Amino acid sequence: MLTQIFLAVLIGILAGTFTGLIPGIHTNLIGAFIVSFSSVFFYKISPIYLVVFIAAMAITHTFVDFIPSILLGCPDTDTELSVLPGHELLKQGQGYQGIMLTLYGSFAAVILLLIFSFPLGFLISKFYAPLQKAIPFLLILVSVMLILLERKKLNA
Repeated sequence: MLTQIFLAVLIGILAGTFTGLIPGIHTNLIGAFIVSFSSVFFYKISPIYLVVFIAAMAITHTFVDFIPSILLGCPDTDTELSVLPGHELLKQGQGYQGIMLTLYGSFAAVILLLIFSFPLGFLISKFYAPLQKAIPFLLILVSVMLILLERKKLNA
């Protein structure tokens, strides 16, 4: 079982790299094909392997997707900083530095996720039951506040 999960992760990493590097192809497209064909072609494969594949593909896609954005999708000069700061580095001839800075940020996010996930998981497990009863009231309160803050209250 561990071998199959490892294989699903590796294939998911390859597919995520493919979807991240080729503009126009997204993980949702591959995921929709996998889910729609799962009853026909993948009926002997356990659903857990498909979930592991899709999760690995989605995570890898988020790490690789910025490369074509920086290198290929250079916007106009008036919107470059609002679209992606990596474009400014590309126009200055430092596209590689923009890619490396994005990689450093992604790596730092993974490290912070690993550091905070266990303590936050513990805290959420302790406070979820009391908060679960209050969530509908909090959502209603936020909805009412958003409606009251609108100029055209009937349209809101």
